[in-house]
Amino acid sequence: MALAARAAAPPRLTLAAFPLVDEIVRAALPQWKQLHPGVDVQIVSRQYADHHTAMTTALSTSVYLPDVMALESTYVGRFSQGGGLEDLRQAPFD
Repeated sequence: MALAARAAAPPRLTLAAFPLVDEIVRAALPQWKQLHPGVDVQIVSRQYADHHTAMTTALSTSVYLPDVMALESTYVGRFSQGGGLEDLRQAPFD
């Protein structure tokens, strides 16, 4: 019975962000869900510094990695050099 319930669960997209981005995501979420009705979105919100520390740890350990993470522009170079980010311009994302 538990296996059937798990198989029927909708796909979940985990998004990690900090408060300013959370507001933007929450505002856009109703329209996004109209386009993707079968996808559950979980927003993991942390304060600005805690968020970037958690994302650094997640990327270096491959533990608790979100599907999508918000990054402040000053962190993008540092995170991309570490090789933990996916290039969304490439297949299968393009």
